[in-house]
Amino acid sequence: MNLLIIDSQEHDPLLNLAYEEELKKIVSQDQYILRFWINDPALIMGRFQKEEYEAKLDFLKENNIPLLRRTTGGGTVYHDRGTLNVSFCKPKNPLLEVGQKDSTTIVHWIAHALNQLGLNAKQDERNALFIENKKILGSAVSLTGEILLFHCSILIETDLNKLNGAINWSPSYQGNGTNENFVKSHRSPVIKLNEIDPRFTVSFIKEAIQKTITSEIQR
Repeated sequence: MNLLIIDSQEHDPLLNLAYEEELKKIVSQDQYILRFWINDPALIMGRFQKEEYEAKLDFLKENNIPLLRRTTGGGTVYHDRGTLNVSFCKPKNPLLEVGQKDSTTIVHWIAHALNQLGLNAKQDERNALFIENKKILGSAVSLTGEILLFHCSILIETDLNKLNGAINWSPSYQGNGTNENFVKSHRSPVIKLNEIDPRFTVSFIKEAIQKTITSEIQR
């Protein structure tokens, strides 16, 4: 299977989300696409979420941080120039590893890349990664026809003050008597990688992940 690597230099979050949808149009049956991308500050909600439950709207307005919605599920994430986004687009079949979800395999590869650097990243059932019980990576997927799109966000040099200010950490879920069909974020304490070791920059981690995934695909 061929691997196309895209290292995007675009930082506009709206354009970057649009480019994610374009991946599904250009991927072929004999190719995987690995994309790295970095956004300017933005708060990105999952497809089935409500903004009043996920975001501190006053903080976003005061800090000129846009609130956007992606087409994949999952929870709300904060992006800035210190957050590395990794996408993987592939045909639904063949599976990367028989009997295991593709998203689980991809997160496992990323965890392996980080752990080779001396970290102790642990993967949970939601395909998030934690170090010292603090979250460093969240992921989401979508399946359109026969095409799978996976993407994740990794906290590396992220401004955690802005992250904590932008996300609504204590939402009040007040039902209106109807069956409200929306997804609530599973909030966890977070940590960024350069707090653990200052040599962990976005470019350093990107290189490590690219090396590991390329090696796994070529096995």
